[in-house]
Amino acid sequence: MNGVVWYRKVIDLPASMAGKPAKVFLGRIVDADIFYINCNQVGQTTYQYPQRRYNVPADLLKAGINVFVIKITNFNGKGGAMVAPVINYSIKGILWYQGESNESHPKEYAELLQSLIRDWRNKFNNPYAPFICLGTCKNPG
Repeated sequence: MNGVVWYRKVIDLPASMAGKPAKVFLGRIVDADIFYINCNQVGQTTYQYPQRRYNVPADLLKAGINVFVIKITNFNGKGGAMVAPVINYSIKGILWYQGESNESHPKEYAELLQSLIRDWRNKFNNPYAPFICLGTCKNPG
């Protein structure tokens, strides 16, 4: 997959950890990422090789709900934004953006997209999860 994937995780932080510096370790990501906590950019890496280790400023984490978001961009080749690490989470639906790279092969792409939808609904154990397709998707099923 080439493109962008966003991940979001809500963390309920105990008061004893609030207002202290922290570190976030994300491992290696293909290709680039931008990491946010509570809408503040914490780190960014523009290429795939280094481990992601970001320092979190002391004033950023608060007691209670904190929102962690990561934007992952894959430029070419096999993507590193895989679903496998998050299949233990529950989902309410899937929002999929398809660019124009498959536009010249609509029949082949339609079959691949239907397979993707079945696979993700199966992996997330949610057979009726809404699948909203943006871009050039046509009749995904």
